[in-house]
Amino acid sequence: MVQEMISTYNQPSKFNIYCWLSVLVIGLWTPIYTPVYAVLYYSLETTAELPSSWRGFILDHRELRQLNKIETKKENGSIFISSVLRIWEEKLVMQAELLRVRSSKQKLTDVEWADWGAILIRLGKNAEALEVLKKGQKQFPKSFWILANLTCAWQLERNWDEAERSMREALDLVPPKLRSIEKIQLKYIEFRKNQKKADPEKFANLFDLSFTDRDGKVVLRQLSRESKAPVDKEMLAMIQRIALSFPNDGCLMWELSLLSNASGDVKMAKAFLDGCVLELNYSPRLLRQHRQIFKEEVDRLAKLPENEHRALSQSRIAFPSNRPLIQTIDESLLPKIKDKGCNDLPWEILSFSHMNKSGGIIFHPYVDKLEGKKVQITGYMQPINDESEFNRFLLIEYPIGCWFCETPETNLIVYVESNMGKKIVFQKKVKKITGILKLNHHDPEDFYYTIEKSEVSDPD
Repeated sequence: MVQEMISTYNQPSKFNIYCWLSVLVIGLWTPIYTPVYAVLYYSLETTAELPSSWRGFILDHRELRQLNKIETKKENGSIFISSVLRIWEEKLVMQAELLRVRSSKQKLTDVEWADWGAILIRLGKNAEALEVLKKGQKQFPKSFWILANLTCAWQLERNWDEAERSMREALDLVPPKLRSIEKIQLKYIEFRKNQKKADPEKFANLFDLSFTDRDGKVVLRQLSRESKAPVDKEMLAMIQRIALSFPNDGCLMWELSLLSNASGDVKMAKAFLDGCVLELNYSPRLLRQHRQIFKEEVDRLAKLPENEHRALSQSRIAFPSNRPLIQTIDESLLPKIKDKGCNDLPWEILSFSHMNKSGGIIFHPYVDKLEGKKVQITGYMQPINDESEFNRFLLIEYPIGCWFCETPETNLIVYVESNMGKKIVFQKKVKKITGILKLNHHDPEDFYYTIEKSEVSDPD
C-alpha cells in the first residue's frame, strides 16, 4: 500500500508524507468506535465499554457533530476548528484516499467498501458515501457490513423507504451479537418513516417505556408507575451506540434526554435538549415543554445546599466508562517541543493525567516536557467568582451550564493567571490562552496545571 501511495503522489508534500507515516503507524488521537456493536461499521474503530457517563458522552457526541460539519466550518471561516479535529479529519481523508487508490489497482473486500462509506459519512460527505456503498453492494450483494452502512447513508438522506429496505436485507445477514441493536435501529427507521403521517410531536420511545404521568407531564428522575420495565444499561448502551452513528439527529437526542432523566440525571437531560434547540434547530412543541420542565428543575436544584444538589443530580447507573471515544497517542507523531517559541497544549493529552495511590500527580511524558515552557491552548473561561473582570480564572474544554452538576474532570481544568495581574473581561466564546505552563506534582488539593503570565486572545 505504501508503494501505491508513492506511485500515486510523485510530488512530495506535507500531506503525502503524513499519509505514508499513517499507513505505518496508528495515528495521533484517533477516536474510534466498536465495529462489533456500532450501527455505522468501520473496522478500524472501537469504543470504550458502553454506556458511558452522560457527561462524557455528550462531549464526544458533540465532537462527532463538529467533525461532520467541518467542511461547512472551513467554508464559513468564522467558526473555530480545533487542532484535534483538523488532525482527525486529515486522517479520515487520508484513509479514504488510500481506499480510492487501492480500488483503482485491485478489488476491494466487502469490509473495505463498508469502511470507505463509513469514513465518508463521518466526514459529512453522504452523497459520495452512497455512491461508494452502491458500488460495493453490486460486488457484494450479501455483505451485512455494506448493507448496514448503506442503511445509515439512506437514513441521513431522510429516505426512510430505502433505509427500511436495506435494513431488512441486512437483518437477514446480521451476526447474532448484533441482532438486538439492529432491530432497534429498524424500529427507529419505521418510527421516522411514519412520524409525519402519525404525530410529528411524538418522540421515538424505542424501548416502550413510560416517561410521563397520567396528565402527560414528564416525570422527573424516574419513569412513571405505568412503565413495565426499568431503565437498564443495555438500553442505554444501544441508544448511545445508535446516537454515535447519527450525532446530528435531534430526535435521537430527545430520546437520550428522556433516558438521562429517567436514570436520575436531569442536568444532562436538559443539556441534550439544549443541543436540540440551540445547535440542531430541532424544537417540536412537546420537546420544548420537556426542556422547560428540566430547566425549572435545574434552576430549583441550583438553590439547594451543595450536598442536596449533588445527591439529586447524579445518575443511578454505574457507568463502565467515562467517555465513549477511546483516544490513543503516538508520541512520535506529536509536534517537536520547542525551547523557544510557543507549543500547543491539546486537551486530549491532558486527559492522561491521573493521581496515584499516594496522592502524587502523574502526567503524560509529553506534558512533563512542556513544564516551564510557553504553551497555547484554546477553551472557555470559567470565572472563580461572580465578577465580570478578573486576573485569574479557570479554563475548560467546553462551556457548561451548572458548575456543581457539570464539573469537568480534575485533569481537564486549567488554572490561569493573567500577565502582571492585568484584568481580563469575561467572554463566553472560545479563547486562546498563551503563557508559561506550571505543573503540580504533589498537592492533590490544588489544580493540576497552571498557566502563568498569560495572554488571552481569539483563536487563530
